[in-house]
This record gives sequence, C-alpha cells and structure tokens, in this order.
Amino acid sequence: MANDSVQGCAACHPQVADQWALGPHAAGPSPALIEAARGQPACLSCHLPLASQHESLYDYDGGRLDRPVPRPNPGFEATLAIEAVTCGACHLRDGAVAVGTPEAAAAAAPHPMVYADRLVESEACASCHQLSWPGADQPLYDTFGEWERSGFAEMGITCQGCHMLGAADGSLGADHEVHLDPGRAVSVLLEAPTLKLVRGGAPLPAKLTLQNTGAGHAFPTGSPFRAVRLEAALVRTAEPGSADDALRMPQLTVDLARRVSPEPPFGLEADTRLQAGEARAFEVPLALPQEVPPGAWQLEVSLVRTVRGAPTERLVARRWSLEVE
Repeated sequence: MANDSVQGCAACHPQVADQWALGPHAAGPSPALIEAARGQPACLSCHLPLASQHESLYDYDGGRLDRPVPRPNPGFEATLAIEAVTCGACHLRDGAVAVGTPEAAAAAAPHPMVYADRLVESEACASCHQLSWPGADQPLYDTFGEWERSGFAEMGITCQGCHMLGAADGSLGADHEVHLDPGRAVSVLLEAPTLKLVRGGAPLPAKLTLQNTGAGHAFPTGSPFRAVRLEAALVRTAEPGSADDALRMPQLTVDLARRVSPEPPFGLEADTRLQAGEARAFEVPLALPQEVPPGAWQLEVSLVRTVRGAPTERLVARRWSLEVE
C-alpha cells in the first residue's frame, strides 16, 4: 500500500477514522512514559506497535530489557510516529488489509484484503494488553489473563464485545472507538438505616459496597502504576449569597491498586483491586461535629484515578442527599 497512514485510510473510511481518533488508541504515549522509556524503550512497543514508528530499533544485552542496545532503523516513517496504535497495527498483514469476516475479505476494494478470524477474538488484544517481564512472579500487564479467568470468557464475551461495540462480528462498519466507561463497570451500593444525621451524635452506621459488575477483568486493570481511589465524604455546598462556607468532611479513603516493586522485574507486593464479578463492602460510620451548620448535606462517593498515588481525574461520582440536624 502506498499510504500506510490513518490519513490514507480516512479517505474511504472517514467514520472509522473519526471513531479511532476519539479513543485511547489514537492518544499515543504520554510525555512521562516517553521519559521513562529512555532507559527501557521496550515500554513503547505497545504504544507505538509498528517497527516503522521508531527511529531506533533495539537489541537487548543478555536478553535483559533494562539493557537496550540501539541501532538505526532504516524503515522509520516519521508520518507514523505520531499515530500511536494506528490502523496498520491491527489491520495490515503482509501488504493486505485484514478484516474479520470472509464476506468482508471478498468485498471490492482498491487494495488486497485478507480474512483474519483472530481479529475479532480477545487474543488480538493480548499482544499489547498482556505483558510478562522476565523474572517477574506474574505478568506486569495481565488484562487478557484476568479476562481469560473470568466468567466473561466462559460465556464467549470478547474484549471487542464490550470495548468496540459492534466489532465482535467483524463488520466493516464496526465501531472503532474504544469505549472505557467505569460507570458501567462498577456498581456503587449504599446501605444505611436512614438518611438523617445528627451533628455531634452517634455515627450513622452505613456500608458501601463496590461490585465489579461490568468489567470482564480486574478493576482497575492494566498498568500497576495507575490505580483507582474510593473516596467518601460528607459535602455541604454553600448557597449563593450565604455567609456559610462550602464544607467537605472526608469519611473514607481506600485505594484499589496492584502494587509492584518500583524496579524490574516488578514483583507483586499487594493487590486490592476488584476482580471480575467481585463485590467488596466497606463500613463507613458517618459523623459530623456539632460546630458544622445543619441543613442539606450530601454523601458523595467518588472513584478517582491516580497515577503513582497522585489523583488525576474523577471517573465516577454518586451522591445521596442527607438531612443534618
């Protein structure tokens, strides 16, 4: 093919190209990852999966991924270097475009077409979403393994069935935006005898339950350096024109995380994530001191993404109105 860039694909497949551009496959490695990869360039092999996207190729001294030996890449294509997980990463096979059904492969096209049944199976995702580091006690990235051990795999629900709606049938018009919706993945359940709270009184016994109801893998999954923090707080928003200040009284903070050692081979230290189908309850005795103002408060429960322990974005928020006396 004369043009392997997504720009060339967009000429005939503009809807697919637009969908791809909205998803994480188009985002590319972050500046922090690029900086980290200076010493371990193997980390970029999934974020830039085509050899032609790299200025240098690497051999590894003694097979050690932390001992890269660079060599020039005569096949480097600067155009592709900014396209992250571009079309060709999944669809190019020896100069032909791979598609997911025999019917699509037989369709008229200005380029060769080939049927690749693996394209619509979860195994197609494993090449980037399953990573074992030499010498580690378990995979560094285990998303495919988590799915393989789940009930989703038993029922034949593939990665594409959840994350690329319509792509599981291999059709040419399949949705190529990768959908990541934590609100669909995790249920946040509250048990409490009442939604009334007395300031300075006995704590209101409440229980929060998180259930991984929608993800066919652990929540969160992927990089062990990213986690999700469960936060529960009692919140009072100041009324316009009121002399009262907005107040936020934390009640619970819990990290859902897989902690590994900071250096290769990244041995497992702890895992507090929710596996597929797992539910976990947290006792949250809700209490407010006497000096805070009464009135309308809310119990706010949030799931917040963190990177190396620092919060980056709120993924899910649930709020219950409380009457405070």
